[in-house]
Amino acid sequence: MAAGCGRCCDTRNTTAWRRKQKFLYGKNGVLDFFKDRRKALRDGGMSPYSANKEAQTETDELLFQRAAGVGNTTPATKEAMLTPEDDDLRDIAEFGEAADWSMDPIRDLTWIYHNIAVKGVEPADAPSPGAYAHLKFVQQNNINKVDFFTKVYPRIIPSKSIIENMSKFNDDNRGITELLDKLQEELLDGEGEVPVL
Repeated sequence: MAAGCGRCCDTRNTTAWRRKQKFLYGKNGVLDFFKDRRKALRDGGMSPYSANKEAQTETDELLFQRAAGVGNTTPATKEAMLTPEDDDLRDIAEFGEAADWSMDPIRDLTWIYHNIAVKGVEPADAPSPGAYAHLKFVQQNNINKVDFFTKVYPRIIPSKSIIENMSKFNDDNRGITELLDKLQEELLDGEGEVPVL
């Protein structure tokens, strides 16, 4: 990680600030996040100095998390950060049986995977209210879809060794087929007793 992360640069110190913008925020793809966040804080009534300091703190924390591989390290979009989505809230009754959900993240993520390209999914179709909300978020734009396919979904795909172990215990019906063949031969010969199963 480049120098300057974790240190607040006064934007009046143009040399240090330009270096941080170019080598830290620019190269790590978080400069727009910083600018949007600073603007939102200013619009919220914070002084320019305080807004700059808070936005740098949040952006630097995001970079620290990214370097440590912790949590969601994708900066929120300006729309997600600034726009409340109250108009997309649903009444619990719309979820039907899903309203009495049980926690099963594998089931939910698999359901989301199967419904990403489906138009007009209704709350009652979802296994849980959270799965429906996550699907709607993923469907909002291509960035969210890419994040789902590259960061979320691969975590629920079983490893090759687990798949191989599972296939060892799959019944391929060979034993039943052999038994049926033997019974059929005995019936055709007319010899032997056919056990009743």
